[in-house]
Amino acid sequence: MIDLEQLFYIYKDFMNCRISALSMNLVFRLSLILTIALLSACVYTFAPETKENLSKRASFDMSCPAQDLKFTVLSTRHDLLAGDNALSVGVEGCGKKLVYVDSPTSGWLANSYDQQK
Repeated sequence: MIDLEQLFYIYKDFMNCRISALSMNLVFRLSLILTIALLSACVYTFAPETKENLSKRASFDMSCPAQDLKFTVLSTRHDLLAGDNALSVGVEGCGKKLVYVDSPTSGWLANSYDQQK
């Protein structure tokens, strides 16, 4: 027969295991949330005004309406004060592709050309 003291220790062990399982579940959920947050920080989107300026330039260079252009950030640079900035961006549209680089003095400059005639 189980006495009261043994029952107490069994209950205590059961509660410790249950708390451990809950703690592990919480740790798992928090680590999952943190991982998702860190990975989503790696996805780069450039500022709307940057996209607008580049869109105007690329639309003119490619003779393609701005709404038909697709942008892909190819490289970034990190600034401690300003955060991540697009350094080079690929632009596709109307069957053409160009790569633009951000020049501190001149804005977006085409760094490649389309050989289509």
